[in-house]
Amino acid sequence: MKNKNNVILRGITTACYAYVIILFISFLYGCSDNADNICQNTNDEYSQESTSIDISVETSNENADTVSDITFESDYEARKAVYNAIQLPLSSSAYTDESLKVYMELTREVSSAMSKITASDAAGWIEKINVTIDSFNYKEGPLPTIYIKNEDGSVHSSAYHNAVITFIDSSGSAFTDKSAQIKLRGNSTRGAEKPPYTIKFTEKQAFLGMDAGRKWILLAEAFDKTMMRNKLAFDFAQKLRFDFSPQCEYVDVYVDGDYRGVYLLTEAVPTAENASTSMLTRAIFYWNWNPTDLPKE
Repeated sequence: MKNKNNVILRGITTACYAYVIILFISFLYGCSDNADNICQNTNDEYSQESTSIDISVETSNENADTVSDITFESDYEARKAVYNAIQLPLSSSAYTDESLKVYMELTREVSSAMSKITASDAAGWIEKINVTIDSFNYKEGPLPTIYIKNEDGSVHSSAYHNAVITFIDSSGSAFTDKSAQIKLRGNSTRGAEKPPYTIKFTEKQAFLGMDAGRKWILLAEAFDKTMMRNKLAFDFAQKLRFDFSPQCEYVDVYVDGDYRGVYLLTEAVPTAENASTSMLTRAIFYWNWNPTDLPKE
């Protein structure tokens, strides 16, 4: 009787194991089917997105003056070039609402015609896109804004990287340098989550009433929660008429489409030759300084 019960128990146990294994195998097949469905849906969505325009993607537009010289070997390359041209060079937040409405109409027109664009007529589409985007107005804001697009990948060293830098003041007036350069600066501050930068333009530029210069500093003020210490010190030095004391103004900064926060746009530190002259000038100033010499406002 005992042996018979053991045989029955073993049979029940074996049946349970087999049932569990069958359920597990069914589960694996089900996951595989779901995964195939997910992949299929993802591919379908990707194929749909490939014929639509996404405003958030940021790639620079080619110069409209040279579009007529462009030739394409295939319709695929031509459509890819049109797709790249339709992307806004800056974040959509930089443009006025009216400009964005025009942009949405343009993207719908290009999206509907994308499958019909050929290598022979792509240049005309690109020229139309460039002319339209170049006519857009920038949005006025409480702070001037600097948009930086790295051409050589992310900025991760003290070596200069090629960049396209656009400066938009509070009134919406813009300046763009497509051959600018950028690098990290600082010692301990360069390892902060919000690092400082040095930017260099091809020619001297004057911003926000400050003196013109090719090289400018973007101070992150990462370790100053008030973001006021450098600003107060530099402004105070200006009031005291210190030679070579840098001028500075607050700006918003975007890097590769990501908002990095408020920075202090500052004139670059003078060269060693100018710095030695500055030290002598300041020594004479301290020796002969009289409070009555301060400018009266």
